[in-house]
Amino acid sequence: MKLSAYSLKTGTFLILVIILVLAMILLDIVMIRMTEGGMLEAEIGKGKVLLGTVEQYMVTTYKKQKAIYPPYQNLHHLFDETHLSAAIIINDYGRILFETEAREEDKKILVNLARKSLQGGEDSMFISGTTWGILP
Repeated sequence: MKLSAYSLKTGTFLILVIILVLAMILLDIVMIRMTEGGMLEAEIGKGKVLLGTVEQYMVTTYKKQKAIYPPYQNLHHLFDETHLSAAIIINDYGRILFETEAREEDKKILVNLARKSLQGGEDSMFISGTTWGILP
């Protein structure tokens, strides 16, 4: 009688190990997706807080300076500290008032999103790789 190295107990054990490994991998994928969504929501929140800060800065500076110079000229230090890839401020007519240094492609995307947001009167967001923007 020949004994097999592959018995019923060994087979059952291997199948359970494979099922557990696959379940752990799937759980990791789900957790990564959930964390990614949470991080994205946090970044969107940071962007909205930054926009509120910029708005408040511009209003208070404009009132204090009595319109001697445009208040958006001193925003470079604020945007440098936020590690944004690009930022742009446009007026009601779509004219660019302030912009940070950015690639031409990013600048075109931002201008189009800003104008779309201005026309629609609601937030506009575009996510592409590592470049995204929030425009109220």
